[in-house]
Amino acid sequence: MKYIIAESSLKSLIKDKYNVDLTGKIKLVQNTYDVPMRFDDYLTNRQINLYLNNYGPMYLITIGNFKWLYQRQNKEYFFMDFLGNEITEKEFMQVIHLRHLGLSMDQLIDLYFTEE
Repeated sequence: MKYIIAESSLKSLIKDKYNVDLTGKIKLVQNTYDVPMRFDDYLTNRQINLYLNNYGPMYLITIGNFKWLYQRQNKEYFFMDFLGNEITEKEFMQVIHLRHLGLSMDQLIDLYFTEE
């Protein structure tokens, strides 16, 4: 059975039940200067520009002291943490404790990302 949940109710559910609030923690990467220097050992400026030009928007997700880069690359997802580890969408959802909700990364971006 499927239920329709309003966006604000879904955010409240995620915050109350899973203790996760991504409000204001997802930033759009528009150029290499938007990527923290922590990633410099793993991605070059040229790679970042190539990814942005070929695949579109990239996002920087910050939760506590942890940072991840995320980008949808065609039908695949690119996730990298600030230690250079590449992870899958499923692993990322498990890290933030939302795997059981069945949300995709694109749905999380739509739910929490707001352009400034």
